[in-house]
Amino acid sequence: MRFESVSAHAFGPLIDETLTLAPGMNVVYGPNEAGKSTWHAALYAGLCGMRRGGGQRRQDRDFTDRHKPWNGSGAWEAGAVITRDDGVRVELRHDLDARTGTARDADIGGHDYASEIIRDGAPDGAVWLGLDRGSFLGTACVRQADIVRVLDAADSLQEALQRAADTGGADTTAAAAIDLLNNWRRDRVGSPRAFTKPLAAAKERLDHVLVDLADARHAHEEYLRRRTEVERLHAETYQRERELDRMEQDASSRHPAHDANLAAQIRMSIDDWFSLPPLSEPTGPPLAELESERDRTDRQMASTKAAIKVWHWLLFFGGFAFAAFAAFRYVGLEFLGIVVIAFAGAGIAWWQRRSRRMAMLAERRMRIESDIEHRRGDDRRYTEALERRAKSEAVLHSAADRSEIAPGAPRERAEALERWLQAWERELEDFEQRNRRLDAARRDAARARNAEERARGELEQFARNMPNVAVAEEAEQTARLAYDRLQRLDTTLGTTIDFLRRAEEDVHRDIAPKLRASVARHLSRITSGRYTDCRIDPQSLTVEVRSGTGPWRRAERLSHGTAEQVYLLLRMALAEHLSAPHESCPLILDDPIATSDRSRREAVLETLLAVSESTQVVLFTHDSDTRDWARERLKEPAGALRELDGTGIPA
Repeated sequence: MRFESVSAHAFGPLIDETLTLAPGMNVVYGPNEAGKSTWHAALYAGLCGMRRGGGQRRQDRDFTDRHKPWNGSGAWEAGAVITRDDGVRVELRHDLDARTGTARDADIGGHDYASEIIRDGAPDGAVWLGLDRGSFLGTACVRQADIVRVLDAADSLQEALQRAADTGGADTTAAAAIDLLNNWRRDRVGSPRAFTKPLAAAKERLDHVLVDLADARHAHEEYLRRRTEVERLHAETYQRERELDRMEQDASSRHPAHDANLAAQIRMSIDDWFSLPPLSEPTGPPLAELESERDRTDRQMASTKAAIKVWHWLLFFGGFAFAAFAAFRYVGLEFLGIVVIAFAGAGIAWWQRRSRRMAMLAERRMRIESDIEHRRGDDRRYTEALERRAKSEAVLHSAADRSEIAPGAPRERAEALERWLQAWERELEDFEQRNRRLDAARRDAARARNAEERARGELEQFARNMPNVAVAEEAEQTARLAYDRLQRLDTTLGTTIDFLRRAEEDVHRDIAPKLRASVARHLSRITSGRYTDCRIDPQSLTVEVRSGTGPWRRAERLSHGTAEQVYLLLRMALAEHLSAPHESCPLILDDPIATSDRSRREAVLETLLAVSESTQVVLFTHDSDTRDWARERLKEPAGALRELDGTGIPA
């Protein structure tokens, strides 16, 4: 059998999408969340549909929850077009909600084969392979996380193993024994697949309560983890708030900000004192001497001025003297006129000398007055300088006294104040840095407190909704007692158990060499020659491997990658030998080599490529190296690389 295509009519996030496949090796590549697992599930659903048996298994519920249409529409449908090995092409379409389906001939007449493949009340295409939904999912339809879990399905595969042994010609009394066992268990206990029977119902009930118990214990562990986290956050909050209290106490003590006014006064006082100009006394004659000289000059000027005034009158009479001279000369008293003229001439000469002296005295007085003004200005400025210096020194001494600077000369105290100011500024910078750290500590403490309160609130909310472990344990004990009672009843069926053992011996004797040969054929290649031989227990499906004549080692105890590779070969062998002789069973693999290194990954890919010559292989992967390998090695139409975009739609 080969898939030609699979259609997601309404499946998960996919609506009316189709993925076409080649008959040989197919690699479907896409990044995470690209829809690979959805297409993997759609292949299974498109072939097998959904069972209609009484009661819904947990895996059916999980499948429904995961893959029902995300858009909430009522339709939930998937289908596939397959080609059987006899050449018949069949188009399957399953209504997964109604658990019904069709299987029509895709070439002629549209003949419906659905009635031929009814299993558990609904069409199941795995019947054509000699399998059913469960055994097909346990062998050929492999999810990456479930490769090694074939061991968990060993019991459910025993019926398929028995059919394979019977087909190969084994003793048919084993089949009769199985029939007798099934009839007996159906009447008295019921088989694990008969969900309306006591054993299956008890097992399902036990499974449910075990899940509930696990959920309750997990919730309790989560509660403890959250409580521990709250306690850690409380301790952190306490530590941060304690550190904050210490820092605030340090900050509340005396700090430089208290001395800001004093610092301003000191800065002003020393700036004013150091800006004082040098003090120099006035030079030249003192002001009293200049004023005394001015007074003498004034007296001299006054006496000269009085003399000049007298001589003004003499000059007035001198005019009369000239007139008298003329008169005397006219009357013959020329000598007397000459005397008068001589006297007038001497007066004029004396007046001229006094006038020059008066001008000299006036000039001298002006010079003295100017010197007096300059001396007064110098004395005033000197006095003001003295007053300013005295005031500046008073402010300086006041600041020094407030700063507790020892008494001394103004310069010494000014220099001491300058050193005090520098130390204060350094202390102020340290204080501001402490304040910044204090602000950061306040923010950290607030964040810690908020985180603690948020975590405590979440813990309280979680505790209110947390399932009760004691109730879950009581329910588990009740369910286990019921299930154990049915199991004990089952063990009392000694004759049936004897039949089962004889049947299993025949099955194991017939099928074990076939499974071993199939696994050993590829073992050396995919393990890079590390292991060359194997043996298989068909009852438990455990595989042991060895190299040459070395010791046997259980495959599931090897590295995770090696275990997955070995059990992938086992699944391939089961698919090969459990399917009907006339049908090849396709392999649907979801990232089975994700944990393999490069060399083993290529070995597995080459092995699958060789297998695809007779069996269709559909490999889903997110590994870009696998995609590159497919681009190089797969050639249409025998093989194909299909790439998905981010929404799951084939590119």
